Amino acid sequence: MLLNAFHITVIVIAILNFSLISLVIFLKVKNLQASIACYCINFFATLIISYSLFITIDEHTIRAEVSDVSFTRNLRTETVLVRGRVTNLTKYPIQKCYLKLSIVNKVGASDDVFKQNQVRNTQNQQNSVHYNLLISDTLEGHTYKDFDVRIPFPPGFTRAEFYHTTHCI
Repeated sequence: MLLNAFHITVIVIAILNFSLISLVIFLKVKNLQASIACYCINFFATLIISYSLFITIDEHTIRAEVSDVSFTRNLRTETVLVRGRVTNLTKYPIQKCYLKLSIVNKVGASDDVFKQNQVRNTQNQQNSVHYNLLISDTLEGHTYKDFDVRIPFPPGFTRAEFYHTTHCI
């Protein structure tokens, strides 16, 4: 996670808020047990609010889009070449972008499913494979980067379908 001006502002405000509330607790609460409880509540409330603000800031400053994704199967090496373009939609840099790829074997419905010996074979087969592919390191604001990644094609898949999502940090 890269810190930007919004993160630093939240940190400064959280420290000031914690300090001021701690000062009020120190001046107003005379009972030791009550003051310790108030300090703990102050600490955890500041921590939870800061964490929530960090997540909100990251949602708005880390946005990327993957486009022109293509999947090309190489039969000679039994691999799949995944190509595309990742675009940073904000003016803030993105540290890493991952493509979460799922390959699903869409086996067609036939009368083999209703045969007793085929039911066990169908249940034992793996019908999906998941990959977490690094597609970009340090993507600056309002820029794009083309990527290509090779992954092994799952054995036994006859009708593969590809599904993908993007996750950036």
